[in-house]
Amino acid sequence: MKYIGLDVHSTHINYAIINDSGRILKQNSFKTSLENIISLKDLVKPPIKIVLEEGELANWIYQETYSFFDQVIICDPMENKQIYKSDKKSDKIDALKLAQLFRGGFIKSVFHTKDKNRSNFKQLVYTYHDMSRQTTRVKNKIKAFFRKQGIIIKTSSVYHPEKRNEFIQDSMTPEIILDYYEQLDHFNQLKEKYRQNIIQAKSHYPIINKLMALPGVGIVTASTFFTIIDTPERFHHVQQVWAYTHLGKAIHESAQSSINKKSKRGNRMLKGAIMKSVANAFLSKSNYFQQVFTFMTEIQHKDPRMARRIVARKMVSTMWSMWLKNTDYIPKNFIEERKAHGLMV
Repeated sequence: MKYIGLDVHSTHINYAIINDSGRILKQNSFKTSLENIISLKDLVKPPIKIVLEEGELANWIYQETYSFFDQVIICDPMENKQIYKSDKKSDKIDALKLAQLFRGGFIKSVFHTKDKNRSNFKQLVYTYHDMSRQTTRVKNKIKAFFRKQGIIIKTSSVYHPEKRNEFIQDSMTPEIILDYYEQLDHFNQLKEKYRQNIIQAKSHYPIINKLMALPGVGIVTASTFFTIIDTPERFHHVQQVWAYTHLGKAIHESAQSSINKKSKRGNRMLKGAIMKSVANAFLSKSNYFQQVFTFMTEIQHKDPRMARRIVARKMVSTMWSMWLKNTDYIPKNFIEERKAHGLMV
């Protein structure tokens, strides 16, 4: 087996090739191109495995080159502490260490689909979230702009097209705030455009409609869950899904003590979408997730933040199970569920 580590940059790629015994066979660099990456298969005899870190070019490289090698792995850079914390650091060294970590089995892979249509849909969802972040950024700038003039605004009506004039009149420099409003309208239009594109494209993926049957779950959360999870079979138990959704636990053990803390790992974009759906579920008519939250906060007197996190895990568990078993959502009643298990409410 030959292991090739790639340190990828927009202009060049450093590579290092080692064999089963860890001996360095070749090290060099070349201009970033698919042709150059594919040509690596001619340098050594197969089988050949390639590893590179997750980044802007990773998905493109994976989809265009996986068929030319025995395996192409995209790995999580956060796990590669040997590279980032080393005193000796260079592109050449990083490529070699990636190959060595891969050979030793210390690489944590990041899933990438081979389906280009799925990849394009994922990009559509990511672009929607980017437009959403841009909208939030401009909103924050609008309120900050008014604060700098001693105008403290605590209402969202400052963003509403029909209610802006009263705020504009209070501004000492209305021409500036008008530019901010123009930016806000622009990003809102783009956000809605990509939302509509997602709605049109989701017809190819029936599971999205099934996920939208959950209380509080709309097109954005269902599509985000679908694109980021990619396939439910790659998770062996639900705790792994929680961790991937940034809702997992980090366990710190020392001597005889064990401390559970919120994990800092996971996809924050997916967690944000799930938490919004949880909030929407609380606002809708009586449903399972609302009942669980009410019981935990009013009967068990738990911290509402902890209760929301637990409800979010239940929502993620339900979505994952539905997808894994290809089943429809079956509404449950929390009160009846507890009674069926002999638990008093």
